[in-house]
Amino acid sequence: MTRLLVILLVLTAALGNAASLDFTFTSSLLYTEPGIPVTFSGTLTNTGATNVYINGDTVTSALPFDDTPFLLGAPVFLAPAGLFTGPLFTIFVPPGTPLGLYTGTFSVLGGDSPGASDPLTTAAFGVQVVPEPATWMSGFAIAALFLTRRRRK
Repeated sequence: MTRLLVILLVLTAALGNAASLDFTFTSSLLYTEPGIPVTFSGTLTNTGATNVYINGDTVTSALPFDDTPFLLGAPVFLAPAGLFTGPLFTIFVPPGTPLGLYTGTFSVLGGDSPGASDPLTTAAFGVQVVPEPATWMSGFAIAALFLTRRRRK
């Protein structure tokens, strides 16, 4: 019984000291046109009682991306209650990309030690590719021309 109690106390202490990181995007859905990149920003907050080491990230996306802003801008670690706010990654929308919603995920890797690479937090994001304003304007012009011709008949 005593051994079981000691094991439970050790496990509780270990779990209480585990790295804990909260993450929120400034906006998890961004709108853009084909050919124009968008940059996602967010805030990381250490909600635990010990330092959290930030050792990398993982981005999943059907569109090309660059996570250099996070890799160069994020601190090596966050102290308890510490936070980081800044750019995380850029999504590139090549010219000719079909209109629609493209989703992905962003994960922060790290942990309780400088060499840890556990997933600490993951959040979903979306890029809504919309038509260029010129496309909208030409569509409105064609519709107006059609309605004008129809009224004259």
